[in-house]
Amino acid sequence: MVEFALVGLVFAAALAFCTEAVISIATKGKLDRLVYSGVSLLKERTALFDENNLTVSSAEFNQLSSIMQNSFERMTNSFDVRKYGIRLEAWTPDSDDAVLQTGGALNCSAKAPLTENMSVMTSWGRRASLYRLTVCYEIPSWFSQGQNTVQSSALMIGR
Repeated sequence: MVEFALVGLVFAAALAFCTEAVISIATKGKLDRLVYSGVSLLKERTALFDENNLTVSSAEFNQLSSIMQNSFERMTNSFDVRKYGIRLEAWTPDSDDAVLQTGGALNCSAKAPLTENMSVMTSWGRRASLYRLTVCYEIPSWFSQGQNTVQSSALMIGR
């Protein structure tokens, strides 16, 4: 009986660890798809509307944030808006620093700020604009005694 209890305890701990890993990896994959689609929308809007407007207005950011939040809500079974956050950094050749816009209840972080050195020189002799979109979401964690934040970022060169 004692051996069965010990084996059962080890099996339960391994099952809990695997379950948490699967939930984390699945959420990361969903965020990866979401953030790549979102940054692609930002990039392509200049091709569809105004090719000279490289900055992202607050209205455009709010619309993108709403689209992404609704899309992520459809992808997850138990979406909680209090555990969701979005961050957009946009660097244009006209500005020295990247413009930062955030939304959602959760604060997403970036490892390094966007700079001119990250941009490439276009065939027209100017620096290309950069867009980095970051989305984060908190998932329950059994081993860290609370919440674990899963985050995904995509960096895209503008047109």
